[in-house]
Amino acid sequence: ETINPNRKVSIKVTNQPIRPVLDKLFKGMSVEYTIDNRQITLKKVAQKKVQPQSSKRKTIQGFVLDKDEQPITGATIKIKDSTTGALTDIEGFYKLELEEENPVLIVSFMGYITQEVKVGKKSILNIQLEEDTKALDEVVVTAFGIGQKKESLVGAIQQIRPEQLRVPSSRLSSSFAGRLSGVIAVQRSGEPGADGASFWIRGASTFSGATDPLIILDGVEIDATQLNNLDPEVIESFSILKDATATALYGTRGANGVMVVTTKNGENLKKPIINFRVEGAISQLTNVPKMVDGITYMRLYNEAQTRTPETTDIYSDEKINATIDGVNPYMYPNIDWYNEMFKKNTFAERFNFNIRGGSSRVDYFMSASVKHSDGNLKSLSKDFYSFNNNINVYNYDFVNNLNIKATNTTKISLGLNVSVRDWSGPYSSAGSVFSSALNANPVDFPIRFPGQEDDTHIRWGGRSGAPNGSYVNPVADSTSVTANLRFNQDLKMIMKGLKLNAIVSYYNYSYSKVYRYCNVNQYETSMYNPQEDTYDLNIIGNEQSTELKTGGSNSGNRRLYLQASLDYNRTFNDVHKVNVMFLYNQEQNDVNNPSDLLTSLPRRKQGIAGRLSYGFAGRYLAELNFGYNGSENFPKNKKFGFFPSVAIGYNLSEEKFWEPLRNIIPQFKIRASWGLVGNDQTGAGRFTFLENLTNSGAGFTTGTGNQTHTNSGPVWKRYANPNLTWEVGEKWNAGLDVR
Repeated sequence: ETINPNRKVSIKVTNQPIRPVLDKLFKGMSVEYTIDNRQITLKKVAQKKVQPQSSKRKTIQGFVLDKDEQPITGATIKIKDSTTGALTDIEGFYKLELEEENPVLIVSFMGYITQEVKVGKKSILNIQLEEDTKALDEVVVTAFGIGQKKESLVGAIQQIRPEQLRVPSSRLSSSFAGRLSGVIAVQRSGEPGADGASFWIRGASTFSGATDPLIILDGVEIDATQLNNLDPEVIESFSILKDATATALYGTRGANGVMVVTTKNGENLKKPIINFRVEGAISQLTNVPKMVDGITYMRLYNEAQTRTPETTDIYSDEKINATIDGVNPYMYPNIDWYNEMFKKNTFAERFNFNIRGGSSRVDYFMSASVKHSDGNLKSLSKDFYSFNNNINVYNYDFVNNLNIKATNTTKISLGLNVSVRDWSGPYSSAGSVFSSALNANPVDFPIRFPGQEDDTHIRWGGRSGAPNGSYVNPVADSTSVTANLRFNQDLKMIMKGLKLNAIVSYYNYSYSKVYRYCNVNQYETSMYNPQEDTYDLNIIGNEQSTELKTGGSNSGNRRLYLQASLDYNRTFNDVHKVNVMFLYNQEQNDVNNPSDLLTSLPRRKQGIAGRLSYGFAGRYLAELNFGYNGSENFPKNKKFGFFPSVAIGYNLSEEKFWEPLRNIIPQFKIRASWGLVGNDQTGAGRFTFLENLTNSGAGFTTGTGNQTHTNSGPVWKRYANPNLTWEVGEKWNAGLDVR
């Protein structure tokens, strides 16, 4: 039977590959085709007899794992030449019903090599995927979120997989040490909520003001606190920009390097991918000094004091022996203050739920995270008062990204990032509480004395000469909301390769603090009768009211950021690759509740940036960048600074003479760059070029005896400096990329 050449079929397609067009053309017809270069051959296929389906279908199930045998969530398993498939769950598990015998499974996941696996007679089949290093390194996110192929990069940029940042910690920066080359990370505290690491890219490059790197999330600047609140589950890419070529576009803050983070977006999926992750971690204090007991303390104290012959302030043998015998713990206390105040272990939990999906027109990604950490304080307050002084931190973080393809050339995106932090703990800092426990005398007084029936307060131990203390319980809440609206327009109707991008971002941070406290009454013993084991108990100072008191404060700030850019990306004759980008941005920061005229004035920044890059056949590479930024800290003629950079690269592995070595060393590139970066943070406050005077300055007195006169006048706290200008850093960089 031959194909009817006179049959007419109408279909409508635009800019589609030839195979999908032919599939639509011959849908429902017994026709198959083969493509050989520009020639298409058609062949009539005989109708197959439909076999009755067996009532018994074979089921195949198993796990999809990576090379470290960790589950891969969201991997696709499809039966070859069929539309039947499934996605792996959070444990990497899948289950499929097979409609034919001995099928072949196609297993794929982004960043891994796609595999074809024969089922055979197996009913349980575990599949291990290998990382596709070429796919992972193909595109790197650079300045202002623009992606570049790694083979064409000439700047010092590192991109890591988000999975490398997954550690049992509530703070993202605590995972930086040892994982990011060129990044120095120091974690100074283990206190919950304050255990984020300080970090620098290639050290500190500026002398004054800000020495930390610039952090960009989805194209908008954030601070280290906002970065620490991110859950690794929501991160799509994480890049470190190190040299001047990579950072000069940011001008004012590029001197100390840039971290560029992008969050996940939705995908065109038939079924949404749902992830659920729960983690728990136990932490212990490390390197805690071991304190001596009260008896050893008294003996060592006496030994130190008796080095001076006239010293009489020593502990008597009677007190030492009575403490050893445990005669009366209220008269002869022996308190291990550290063990009384601190516990050994703490427990932290982290929960994340996210969903990813969409269609060809609308896609979405939504994530919700809850993190909880508590401190090492035992907190006696909860046994006697209505509050718990131990540190407790709850973080609630929400990330929502929605993309709408309004037309074939227009894309509108809305990103919403909300973070709520609920912190409770002692009014004093954790460091001062820890120091008090280590410095406290173990034999001066007990924790508390027994109460009497008519007592209206607790009889805390004390000593004459010490002030009345207080137990304090503050509660601090902070909330930050970031909303980003993006507009992407393909201008190919004007010029092929030209695109317009715009961002409007609004950020609001609010902080409220409520602290509750009460005074305490301390007692000391006197007139001890060892025969009857009795003593008198006397209050220290005047009796204090133990009524619970409350105080508080509020603060916050908001930021409005605008950015627009034109990006031209075109390849001519498959050899000449040209990229041109021009960008404008401005930013305004306001304090929510200003306390004076200066803080009521908004902080503003403005700037433009540009880039021109050229690549010839992937071998010879060149790039020019500039940033032109304005700052309020300098006089009118020096308000704007210009920060250029230039870079070149030579990709030897793209040369013909490298072909014999390509299987051994697939990439070998030499690159070098030079550039200037700037810093406007002088550390001397705002409008640094202006003078700062105070009218209530130093005074002077004239006259003698009873005939004196005192006057006061203005004092310069800062002199005017019309020549004040930018701190400029010059950066040279040379690199060799070998893989």
